[in-house]
Amino acid sequence: MDFMQERITTIHDFRIEERSLCLALEDIAMERPMTLLIPMLFEEIFGDHIENILKHINESNFLTKVVIALAADDEQQYKQVKQFFSKLEIPYIIVWCDGPSVQQVITKMVYLFSEDSETIEWKHYDAAGNIVWQMSMKDGNMTMTNEYGNLESFEIT
Repeated sequence: MDFMQERITTIHDFRIEERSLCLALEDIAMERPMTLLIPMLFEEIFGDHIENILKHINESNFLTKVVIALAADDEQQYKQVKQFFSKLEIPYIIVWCDGPSVQQVITKMVYLFSEDSETIEWKHYDAAGNIVWQMSMKDGNMTMTNEYGNLESFEIT
């Protein structure tokens, strides 16, 4: 009936009477609090079924919290979704997955790739896709460009 991915359970098989399923979930929730994760694009708040989903979430007796993982283009969309989910009667949190605070973390990611069999390059990109710094090694030489555009070269022996 369910599929376990580490500590997250997803219900896949609904070939059980709804009331029986809800009672079973209520029993489990007494010992193990349940959080519902809703991945969502901004556009989905305008869908036909979302109001019904919110109604059922509010009627549930087994959910402790709802986490909305939101993809939104800007703060205005984020605020619209925040207003929309204010109808929830149980505790919830909206995680703006592509918001400014997440983008700051992404800017720290370093990508490694090899242009050819003799060259290795490391590049660090900012949120806009600009190279912040880079380092390459080829034929025993290392070249580094820092965030200020300063170039340094070293011979590796």
